[in-house]
Amino acid sequence: MILGGIAVILLCLLLQAFFAGSEMALISCNRLRIRHRAELGQRMARIVQRFLDEPRNLLATTLVGYNVTVVIGSCILNNMVSHVVPRNLENLVSIAIYWPFVLIVGQIIPMAYGRQYANTLCILCAAPLRAAYYALFPLVWTASTMGKGISMLFTRGRSKKNPFVTKEEIELLLKESHASGVLRREEKEMIEEIFRFGKTTVREAMVPLIEVTAAPESATVGDLLALLDEDGHSRIPIYRDRIDRITGVINATDLAGVPEEARAGEIARPPHVIPESASIETALADLQAAGRHIAIVVNEYGGAAGVLTMEDIVEEIVGEIDDEYDTEEPAGWRKGADSIVVDARMRVERFNALFQDRMPVGVAETVAGFVTHLFGRVPSPGDEVAYENLRFRVTEADRYRVKTVEVRGARVAR
Repeated sequence: MILGGIAVILLCLLLQAFFAGSEMALISCNRLRIRHRAELGQRMARIVQRFLDEPRNLLATTLVGYNVTVVIGSCILNNMVSHVVPRNLENLVSIAIYWPFVLIVGQIIPMAYGRQYANTLCILCAAPLRAAYYALFPLVWTASTMGKGISMLFTRGRSKKNPFVTKEEIELLLKESHASGVLRREEKEMIEEIFRFGKTTVREAMVPLIEVTAAPESATVGDLLALLDEDGHSRIPIYRDRIDRITGVINATDLAGVPEEARAGEIARPPHVIPESASIETALADLQAAGRHIAIVVNEYGGAAGVLTMEDIVEEIVGEIDDEYDTEEPAGWRKGADSIVVDARMRVERFNALFQDRMPVGVAETVAGFVTHLFGRVPSPGDEVAYENLRFRVTEADRYRVKTVEVRGARVAR
């Protein structure tokens, strides 16, 4: 009799642990991963998804099951204790013996494991939990209905869900999707760029003036045709006296039927001008309204600072697109076991997204700028400098800027 009672009490403790742990597992599981597995046809994942879709059924099942087993175990222990202790002490002794086990074995430990191994345990608990739902259905239905009624009573007029999703919720969903493997790193980065789109300035997206091929107003159409043929450009900025004084833009189609002796200044179209402090969101709307594909970016003093094209704006979201101002080489590639060679024009943010070992943000916009900052001068080919775990060696440079850099110690981000 005593052994049988002890066995039932132990069974009740195990069931309490099951209900507490399964509830915590289902509440803490990765819902995106479960939904994905359910859509793939996994049976246990579908059961979990049904409970997640109807949280009242989940809570009613676990609460009813947990409390029923607590009551049964308590009654049996109380009956056993009544045979060996005075009647007025049986309840106190039962509480002293039973409830520490209820709290530790039946709740604290299983809930901790349920939270830590939520994605695995929720699948393992799915079938037994569904069986408990049907076995306790009358009690579960009663508890669920009462809970729904009380909820409606206290939330009348305020029970409608907010149809809008906050930016923070989307960012959290994005992190969970990437962590669970639903989104690839490239897809995650693209969506993150959409969030940053309105904050990115024209200065960050433009092609710097030093990399722009331009022609003076005095250049002839013959000179322009040769320049177009040599560099493969479809548009050429035209300047007066100095390259930062851009007075117009010529499209390749503008040269059709024009005598080769004509001067660039005579046929150039007025440039579309955008300040470098404007956001690329504003610049995009501005270019669309003007029907232009290229704009001259000016600084606060009115001098040209660079060129912005539609391709440059789109690249801020989708990544690199080869256009007339891009080189043929990719922005970064592996070279050897522990080094990479990068185009020094690569942005610091892009480098930090590609590699685990990062550069500080805010010091410079590009790898070239950061390396130049470390040297305190424009370095020469072969010069080396270290920053934390990274070691930079300039592989190509001229008098004015760094072109390519070999980086050692950079680990590719996963």
